[in-house]
Amino acid sequence: MDDLTWPREGLYAAASGLPQCGLGLFTAVRRRSGEEICSYHGRVLHGNPPKDADRTYLMRLAASVYVDAAEDLSAPGRYINDCRNSEYHNVRFDKRPQESRAVVIATREINEGGELFADYGVLYWAGWRLMHPGQRLAKLS
Repeated sequence: MDDLTWPREGLYAAASGLPQCGLGLFTAVRRRSGEEICSYHGRVLHGNPPKDADRTYLMRLAASVYVDAAEDLSAPGRYINDCRNSEYHNVRFDKRPQESRAVVIATREINEGGELFADYGVLYWAGWRLMHPGQRLAKLS
């Protein structure tokens, strides 16, 4: 994937509106609340990951079932950031372990060109703080 666009899904990756967060995922078309937008998929892992594993793109789908999108650049959902402000969250992950993926669903209307933001959850950020001591988290306010 050279240009990080997904025309069929109407999505593209570009510089995130979050400072120092690299790329974010944007919609090229208007989205309605409840719409399935894309998939978060990758390598499926069974059992708990090692404590020192890089969890940047690791998502728990169910007890002892994880999907790791770190190496799967074809998964547009891997570019969704958490702005750490619920006022800006506009998508959620519908975890589907039986399908080995999560589906990204709009939680409200999203305008064309809007960046997609999801809540990663407190456990993700607790783990992030352990792996990145002393670093500040980016946040939209």
